[in-house]
Amino acid sequence: MKKIAIISSGYFPVPPVKGGAVETLIQTIIDENEYTQQLHKLNIDVYCMDDIEACSISKKYRCTRYLFVKVPKIIEKLDELIYFISYRVLKFRKHMSFRFIAQRIYYIYAVAKKLKTNDYDKVVIENTATLFWTLKLFGNWKKYRGRYVYHLHNEVSSTFGCRKQVLATDEVWGISQFINNSFCKLFPEYDPIRCRVLKNCINLSKFRNRGKDINIREKYGIHDNEKIIIFAGRLCKEKGVKELLLAFTKINIDKLRLIIVGNYYFGTDMVSSFETELFKIAKPLGRKVIFTGYIPNDQLAIYYNSADIAVLPSVWDEPAGLTILEAIACGVPVITTNSGGIPEYVNNDCAIILNKDEKLDNELAVNIEVLLSDKKRMNDMIRVGNELSIQFDKDKYFNNFIKLVSNNKN
Repeated sequence: MKKIAIISSGYFPVPPVKGGAVETLIQTIIDENEYTQQLHKLNIDVYCMDDIEACSISKKYRCTRYLFVKVPKIIEKLDELIYFISYRVLKFRKHMSFRFIAQRIYYIYAVAKKLKTNDYDKVVIENTATLFWTLKLFGNWKKYRGRYVYHLHNEVSSTFGCRKQVLATDEVWGISQFINNSFCKLFPEYDPIRCRVLKNCINLSKFRNRGKDINIREKYGIHDNEKIIIFAGRLCKEKGVKELLLAFTKINIDKLRLIIVGNYYFGTDMVSSFETELFKIAKPLGRKVIFTGYIPNDQLAIYYNSADIAVLPSVWDEPAGLTILEAIACGVPVITTNSGGIPEYVNNDCAIILNKDEKLDNELAVNIEVLLSDKKRMNDMIRVGNELSIQFDKDKYFNNFIKLVSNNKN
């Protein structure tokens, strides 16, 4: 039985009681491993931030050891002070980047000490390049050379002083070919043959279409004769939610509601200036726009199943987009953008894929109106989306993960 370490980002706990796409995928591996056949079972240590609820849930697992890092109160207070100074005193534009900086340093050091003491057949670094410091400290990268991999969910912007350790990575497991190509462009000396694609997954049984859910309509006072557009994701510029709101102001349909699911930073109470801007745009629209705030992943299917169309118009180079998979699995037609790895996950038969240019808000408005008026096309998109989503189920994801861990190149 292989013993592996999964180093989570350290921003959120695992199990993902406070959300997080990467944390959800880690938990998928843990869940599948718990119930798989003995032949392929892994012995997993997962490193993550401490959380009372997550700790309670973790106790039921036999094949995974959750190594929670508990941050001292003095470190939390130091972060509050750093954030206050960066936001209120120095007025940094990217003040959110300073919110958990001391906790990050503490987490990395704590994990590095554990990696030095323990020994693993494989170490999986999850997404954040700062985590390579867990290998740089104490010379861990030499100890695990040929045994650590980089599970990459986003484009790398910096190595944070760990370029040598990144280049020594045995393999890069990108969530799309787009991500792998981006990595190789940044590190031309890295052999592209060592880059593998491990596409994201969803729990299909959770998101499979179960019909429209009346409870959401009751909860938000939406009438039966009103159509629903849904957006799900972080409320940040990159996700295109502002463009969607601007498009919504141009749509000439009276009985139409927009549900915006999510907040700036998952299960936290942080509110960004961008969110405030969104609220101002939406205010004249009154009850037509609904902001739900953060919704736990296990409740998202209820929201998708209430919608007629999901509009997920990323305006950055989206690595993949889990919300798109969730929507098509729920039987919801999708309008999205030709962005990053998105075309590797959906096609024109289950999604309308638009260019992310300066005309995007106008194109969104036109395509929403046209699609809502074309019932046949909507039904065709639902059928193709349901068929396509099968290949992204969690069991296939785990099997692909096992092949990579076992260094099975076939």
